[in-house]
Parts: sequence; structure tokens; C-alpha cells
Amino acid sequence: MQNAVATVRTPKSILVVVERTGDAPALIGKAVGLARPLGAQVELFLCDSEQAYVLDHTYDRAGVLAARAASVAAARRYLNDMRASAGASEADMTIDAQCESPLYESVVRKVLRSSPDLVIKSVAAGDRRRQATPDPNDWQLMRTCPAPLMLSRTQSPPSLRGASRGQR
Repeated sequence: MQNAVATVRTPKSILVVVERTGDAPALIGKAVGLARPLGAQVELFLCDSEQAYVLDHTYDRAGVLAARAASVAAARRYLNDMRASAGASEADMTIDAQCESPLYESVVRKVLRSSPDLVIKSVAAGDRRRQATPDPNDWQLMRTCPAPLMLSRTQSPPSLRGASRGQR
């Protein structure tokens, strides 16, 4: 019987799916903390899927392209601010933004274009009462992501003692 040796590839590129929430800086911090010791490149990706959904279902099509472009420009400004707050340069951290729906499909397309070794995304709280419960986009991304996916919870869970008293 031969010994099986597992080969683990060191990630050289990490794609961070950023959403406009208070958790974004912590998620980016996690990615940078993983990337720096490995010498991996970090790319921030933001997709304004809610705006894309609204635009896709707009009756009056006038101005849709301009609204989509404005959404991408705003997302890029946000990602530039996040990169600056992380203390990273354009060489250390790249950015990309889209205005597409649904979110998971946009992320999959981005992964196919960029070929990252790891994708990191915050778990979306589909039910605000239960933190870290994946929403339908998270489930679809888990099923379809062509790269290893790390779903992260950036907030600490409620303590068991507090939860047992009915506090949340």
C-alpha cells in the first residue's frame, strides 16, 4: 500500500467579495492577514447586484446604461477607500466592480476571469436574527464557485450564556 501524500498549494491570489456593510474592513483585514505572509495578491471585488436587479426590471429603459456605469464608478470609489484604509497600494491590492445580478453568478464570472486560488466572502445574514446564516446567494456560490471558497463570519457569535437567557 502506498502512502498518500496530500499536496497543498500555497495561494498566490485571493479574491475578496466585498459588500457595503460594516463587516467589509474586517473581511479585508482577514484577507490581508492571510495574503501577506504568503506573498499572495489580493483583489477586491464588489458587485452591486441589488441595483442591477432594479435596473433589469425597470420599465423605462432610458438611462439604464448610465445608471449601471454610475453604480460601478461608486463601487470603485468605495473599494479605493477600502484599499486605502487597509494601507495597501495598487500594486498590493487590485479592485474590480460590476453591476450584475444575481450576485453569485457575477462572482463566478469574476472567478473564471481572474482565476484566484481562494475566494473569501462574508456570510450574508439572510435572517438578521440568526447571524451567519447563509442566504440563497451564498448557497448558490458554495455550489458553483470554481475556486475554493471561504465564507467568513466577521462578528463574534452571541455567548452561549447570553443566548440561554434569551438575550441575542
